[in-house]
Parts: sequence; C-alpha cells; structure tokens
Amino acid sequence: MPTIQNTPGVYIEEAATLTPSVAEVPTAIPIFIGYTQHARIERTQENLTLKPVKIFSLTEFREYFGSAQEEDNGITVTITDTYSNEALSNRRIQGSLTPTAGNGLSMHNLYYAMQLYFANGGGACYVISVKNFSGTASLVDKDDLGKGLEELPDEATLIVIPEAIHLTPADMATLYSKALDKAAKTNDKFVIIDVKMNGNNTDTITTDIADFRAQSFPGENRKFGAAYYPYLDTTIDYSYNPAGVVINHELIGAPSTLQPVYHQMKLTGGDSENINAKDKSLYFQILTAISQIPLRLPPSPAIAGVYSRVDRDRGVWKAPANVNVVGVSKPALLIDDSRQGNMNVDPESGISVNAIRSFPGKGTVVWGARTLHGLHPEWKYINVRRLFNLIEESVRKTTDRFLFEPNTTSTWLMVKAMLDNYLYGLWQRGALAGSRPEQAYFVKVGAPLPDDINNGIMRVEVGVSAVRPAEFIIIRFSQQLQQA
Repeated sequence: MPTIQNTPGVYIEEAATLTPSVAEVPTAIPIFIGYTQHARIERTQENLTLKPVKIFSLTEFREYFGSAQEEDNGITVTITDTYSNEALSNRRIQGSLTPTAGNGLSMHNLYYAMQLYFANGGGACYVISVKNFSGTASLVDKDDLGKGLEELPDEATLIVIPEAIHLTPADMATLYSKALDKAAKTNDKFVIIDVKMNGNNTDTITTDIADFRAQSFPGENRKFGAAYYPYLDTTIDYSYNPAGVVINHELIGAPSTLQPVYHQMKLTGGDSENINAKDKSLYFQILTAISQIPLRLPPSPAIAGVYSRVDRDRGVWKAPANVNVVGVSKPALLIDDSRQGNMNVDPESGISVNAIRSFPGKGTVVWGARTLHGLHPEWKYINVRRLFNLIEESVRKTTDRFLFEPNTTSTWLMVKAMLDNYLYGLWQRGALAGSRPEQAYFVKVGAPLPDDINNGIMRVEVGVSAVRPAEFIIIRFSQQLQQA
C-alpha cells in the first residue's frame, strides 16, 4: 500500500495479479561422507570435522580436505628385457598393484570418489569429513561414518558413502539401514548403495548378490535407496609414495653371468642408485606404466554424477539408466543377461540390484533403474521415487506461506491455483503421464471434515501420474507371405 501523505494528490498502488508459484527444490545435491587427509579452513584454521561443507569443484575439495591417501607399497613395476645377439631388446614394462603383508591398499577412497563424481557430470555437493586418516593403517569404522549421517544438511538429496565397502557385510547393512531411515524421515533424500564385491571373477557374482540380500534392510524404507554392482576399473591415477615402488628386472635369454641392471633399484631418490638418475627415459616409461594400473572404486560416486547429469539434461523423471559412465575403462566384473535377470528381480527378497555393464559400441553403461524395493507396485523405479521427493518437498516448502492465513475459500483457491500451475508445468516438461492435464494430475484443497475449520486444518490432496521407464521393450515380428 502507498503511504498517503497529508498533501492532497494521486497515489499509485501496484496490485499483484499473478498467483504464488512453487519454487522447485534441487534434486541432485549429494552428501559424501568419509575420511579425509584433513578438514580445515587454512586461512582461519577452523576445524571442519563433522561439518557439512558445500563445494563446487575438486579444487575446493583439495582446499578444505586435502588429497588422497598415498599407497606406501604394493605397487610393483616389472621390466622385462629379452637378451639376443649380445644385446637387450624387446623391452616390456608392466605395472601391477597388490596388497603386501601387513600393509594392504588404502581403504580411504573419498578423494578418488570426488574425481569420479565430477567426471560424470556432478555439480554442487556437500562433504562431511568424519575423521582424518592417519597412514595406510587407518581403518574404516561404522560408528565414524554413522556420525556423519547425523549431520545431513537440509539441501542435500543424495547420500553417498563410498568407503562403506570396507566394512563387514553386517556393519555395511546397519549403516545403510540408518541412511535409509534418515531418507524416509525427511522424505526428500535418496541413498545410493554399493554392493560389496568379494572376488575378481564372475563366479562370485551370484554369491555377492546373495550375501547382500541376506542382510537386514528396513522393509518400507527400501524405496528410498538403490543398489549398484559391480565395482568400476577407473582411469584415475593412484597417489603413491615413490619410495615404496618395487622395481623388478627380468632378463630373458641372458647368460647366467649377466645380472639384472634395474632389479630392486629405487624409482627415485637422492643417490645415484635410482632409475631417475640412471635412465631418465626409462624412468618416465615406468611412470606411464604405473598410471595405467586400474584404480578400482565402488560405483556410488559415479552414479551420483550420473543422477546429476540426467537431472540437469533431462529431468528427475528420466530414469538414470542406459547412460554412459565416464572415467571408467570397464566394470570390474562382466555381467551377462542371465546373471542380471537374477539381480534385477528377486521374488523372494524383493531386493533389486542394478547392474553396470559393458556393451560393444556402447562402452560402460548403467543398466538398471530399480530401487531397493524392486517389487513394490508403486515405488520400484528410481525416477518415480525421486520425482515424488521433488514434488512433495517443493510443495511443502512453498505452502508454508499460507500458514495462519484465513482458512477460507479465497485461500483455498490461491493454493489450488499455485499447485495447478506447478503440476501443469511438470506435465508440459514430460514429467507426468497423460495426454491431457486432467489425466496427469489433480489438486483438491479445502476443509472437508466438519471439525477441520475449528482445528485449524486445511487439507490439500494432490494426485500425479508419474512416468515409468520402458524397462522391457517387446518387438513382435511376423512374416508376411508372398502374394501371388
């Protein structure tokens, strides 16, 4: 209203003609929970442990949380030379990575997980550092990761815990069950779950899936999560301590009097007995061989990036499947149709596991779109659950403005118009099924029960027809007989 002065005159008032609108909440803001090198703001030395920190790039992650945990040993480079005509020829250099006695590979993969997330289209996200890792002996603890689940920011919509694969199956299930409970309680979050891989050959696939399904997950809350398998061999480089690299030199066809030149030499160092000083060209060839060792990660960070990419390019109502995974050479295990059939649908447990597969000409793709509640008639598809998360949270936050407004027809009409406009926009964008708006959604607003007005209750009923993915496409061919 304009302020009317004592002076006579004309005063202008601008009347609002547009109905209130629904402000859509973000759909793919992951929260990554895990161990980091440190957790602090360098400038102020503020401790960031167990504090959600929003970042937008890997550079920001390094600024607040440091880098990867170095592999102290376990990396072996084998130089194979063939001796012929009194000379060395046909050199082959190959790197490998294996756990060594008393010092296995690092369990802390959060830095690598962030690399994979951003490579797959991830954007803004939160990170919660539960503790600083200390040396390669630092372990992963269920209680540490569980503390991170107590600090979930309201804006975060996806929960990712890539280091959970290093827990026992029972502890892993307990942690993910707690995450599912949190998602169900807020009704606006979704959990991306890694299925533990216990072997390196296809014979273990059936056992891995059976072991996962044998764990206890909360029944109805399973609709708030999705599981993925197997791990991924990525193109990310290991972080390692050069002093821990073992150099083996093999001579094929050489006389017994000739000793290997590079056997057990150092990769680098201050003295002359290191390859960097002895043969600079060979030194760089060895670095290349080490960079080609596949770094294996659980799929959850890549899947979080895929969710972000699909939401941004197509919308949350598009199933995050039949989408390429970036930064990956191949899945750690190759899954065929028969094995995936068992993963996708299980009539006994009802727990679905989404496969990540490799196809000729397609590369590595996500090949599944079911929630953990894979047989539920309404909530078996990821995109349906996440679409409802979006609608429910957006509507809840927007209708706050009508609290304590008169519970009368005029308010009801404003609420209905606001929701109608929002749902109509979703239908136009392809989020809802139906050839006409009335087939895609309905909105009812009012106080239908006699005591609602006296009790301060305004009831809003919303129904939407969510788009479901074409999971199975059946093409029928018939032969048309030649006509005389």
